[in-house]
Amino acid sequence: MYISRKLLTFGLLALMGLVLSGVLFADDPSLAQKSTLEAILASGKITVCSDPPYEPFEFQDDKGNLVGFDVDLIKMLAKQAGVSFEFLATPFDTIIPALNARNCDLIASDITATLKRALSANFTDPYLQTGQIAMVSTGKSPGKNVTDYSRLNSSDVIITVQLGTTGEEAARSFFPKADIRTFDNAQLTLQEVVDGRADAIVYDEVFLRPQVANVGSKAELCCPRGNPDLLTQEFISLAIRKGDPDFLSYLNLFMRQAKETIKVTADLAAEFGLPAETIGQSFLQALRTKWGV
Repeated sequence: MYISRKLLTFGLLALMGLVLSGVLFADDPSLAQKSTLEAILASGKITVCSDPPYEPFEFQDDKGNLVGFDVDLIKMLAKQAGVSFEFLATPFDTIIPALNARNCDLIASDITATLKRALSANFTDPYLQTGQIAMVSTGKSPGKNVTDYSRLNSSDVIITVQLGTTGEEAARSFFPKADIRTFDNAQLTLQEVVDGRADAIVYDEVFLRPQVANVGSKAELCCPRGNPDLLTQEFISLAIRKGDPDFLSYLNLFMRQAKETIKVTADLAAEFGLPAETIGQSFLQALRTKWGV
């Protein structure tokens, strides 16, 4: 049978492509052995970089125990993997360098997946969606008179943010004329507004909304007052070191199961302190109910 030269050439190129793809995507036992997942299974423990206190994600309860949304999430991850877990307090502005220095296995600290951060770390499928909003002082001028985001973009307005967060990025982007002051943790950032030394704080909605009950009449969500619009749309994920497909695949599978197939039973509710009304819900949905996010 006659075969044209062009057809023969095309066939040879296609065959070479298949051979090369087989080489590129063949099993790589050495890569799997180097995975953080293998190290976790060998040591029997997951170590987690986090930046407490950051209610409701990681903070100490009245008995001094570390609790919160992220703590429960990692507790379930450890339960599924059959290992223990440990949280390591790490300043947020150095949390990715700490991960890459192998101080921990992953980051669980309400960290937003961004393109900039993805240059230094890999992110799992998101487990929460959030965005930046403001909380304004009710006692300090001009903060107490702010009803619209545009009023925050003024040189006479003091805005507090946590160093290295997407809240800082949003504040500098939306309010470049404001006096923006950075702090090392969320509580200090908020306290400046509550004590009347700053006009506003820009921070995650999932952090600021639960604070309404704590700040009383000294500060109010904005803008508009009481029911603010989101300045940004963000996705919260776990972060791991780059170049570890096995660990990333495992964590993404865990996320899918936490969202869909791990259902809350009476025993699981008792183990994780979940409200009775969450029985039958997915685990992730139950955590949102428990922690109000």
